[in-house]
Amino acid sequence: MKRKTDKKRGLLYYFTRTFPVVLTFAFLTGFTFYYGVLKNALGVMETFSYQQSNYSIYDTLKNAGDSEITENSMKMLLTKAMVVRDYPYNDYCTVVYDSENDKFYDSSSVIYCIAEASKDEYLKPIENLSDDYFSKNCISGTKKQNFKAAALCSDPDLMEQIWSCERKHQTNYQYSLIEADDVYIKDESAVIKNCTLSIYNKNNRLIASYDIVSDAVIPDGYVHFQSEKSDKHYDDALTVNCIAASCIGTHKGSYCDSLIPELKKSFLNGDIHMFYCKKGNPFSWSLGYNGSANAGPRWKIYTVSYFNTVNLFFDEILTDVSLLLAAAIAFSYLIARLRYMRYRKEYEMNEYRNSLTAALAHDLKTPLAAISGYAENLIANVHTEKRETYAESILKNTQYIDRMIADTLDLAKIEKAAEVSSEQCNTEKIIKDALVHFSEEIQAKKLVVKLDGTGTVKANPQMMSQMITNLIGNAVRYTPEKGTIEINADSNSLRISNDVTENVINAKALVQAFRKGDAARSSCSGSGLGLAIAKQIADLHGFRFDVNSENNKFTAYIKFR
Repeated sequence: MKRKTDKKRGLLYYFTRTFPVVLTFAFLTGFTFYYGVLKNALGVMETFSYQQSNYSIYDTLKNAGDSEITENSMKMLLTKAMVVRDYPYNDYCTVVYDSENDKFYDSSSVIYCIAEASKDEYLKPIENLSDDYFSKNCISGTKKQNFKAAALCSDPDLMEQIWSCERKHQTNYQYSLIEADDVYIKDESAVIKNCTLSIYNKNNRLIASYDIVSDAVIPDGYVHFQSEKSDKHYDDALTVNCIAASCIGTHKGSYCDSLIPELKKSFLNGDIHMFYCKKGNPFSWSLGYNGSANAGPRWKIYTVSYFNTVNLFFDEILTDVSLLLAAAIAFSYLIARLRYMRYRKEYEMNEYRNSLTAALAHDLKTPLAAISGYAENLIANVHTEKRETYAESILKNTQYIDRMIADTLDLAKIEKAAEVSSEQCNTEKIIKDALVHFSEEIQAKKLVVKLDGTGTVKANPQMMSQMITNLIGNAVRYTPEKGTIEINADSNSLRISNDVTENVINAKALVQAFRKGDAARSSCSGSGLGLAIAKQIADLHGFRFDVNSENNKFTAYIKFR
């Protein structure tokens, strides 16, 4: 069975397997957080909705006399309570029950109309109206007077024409503006004869404009107003600066509009129940808030309001999703990077061990073959005059194998070591002891050794001695006869340089186990583990180890600090 590190894998492999898990977790966390925020926001909106609708209606009805409550004044009260709000409810209705007269009032849709005049030439004709009418609709400013008459139009045919035009642009529709040209107003009631509907998209660009005409009959006693922007001129009309209009109240055909009859029925049966969630696809779910209040024994108020959570928090959701996605990518990359680094280390160690085993088997093959051949000659009594030579060769190859096995065990022990005990070591003493150890070979090859400097370094004494001994032994072994070995040491670094017959190609690869470089180095009796052991000891102590070969010199350099 193959190990999981047998096949080399890249960073992308781990990222593609980590990202889906992290992304799922991120979005679950985000959804939980969003739910908590939404729940808190709903609580705030419940309080706000109750205060803005029920309380405003409650205070007005509680303090109003019988003469002040008319059909239009009640409609104005219920629909204006829907306009004065900060939260974008997409569906809303209010029902008021007059228990004394057994009568219902509701917030079904109407057109709120305001005729405004500020120019003197418009105000003077208006002043000719009755003093009561003028004073009720005239606002005294600091510099001039402004006339403003507000009224409601409940013409169902006109509203249907407006809604029909808006439905044509449902996909791009954001909002619409109504400018009336020809309006009749009496008290709080209005009849709109002509108006212009302008429809805008989400980029506040005009996408359509419609001229809408009503066939409504004008009752007696209504004052005729026309806008200065009107294309037609009416002799009996009073001109004003503008006549603004807007559809307010519960939209015809909406979900809350269908609830109004049910609410009225619930009032009569004394069974008020709560409406919480409107059905639809997950992206159009609307949450509902229900508020009820009694304004004295006479008035009972019930409000239902819905808002689409996605529409309400769309910008926040989009921002949060983008942040979650970015965080998921960054976190996935971090986890994938850690997994990849751990895997690569495992993979490289596995490859290293495989190559180490193969190299060891290869290097042991030659001496074992020699031992086997010489032993067969001794057994067969072939060339008896060379028996001593055979025995010396067997001993020499046996010692080589023993040294190779000992070095391999040392390398394995050093690689497994997690930490070592350290103390101050005298590098000069260790170097001199090593030179004494190789003194016979140095004299035999007539080598020149130059030692400069001294110092101490904090390290494990046995490992420090083994590292320096391996480096000096490597230098002695591969320096040609009458060559020079230079050793420079201090408390910060150690540098051992020796002459070579030719520069070693890819010298840095020699720190790998069983690497001897070129043919000249391979012919020597070294095990190929000296530099590898020295490198492992240096790494274990946190030293920086490096080798290079140039200008016919091979140099091993160790930086202690």
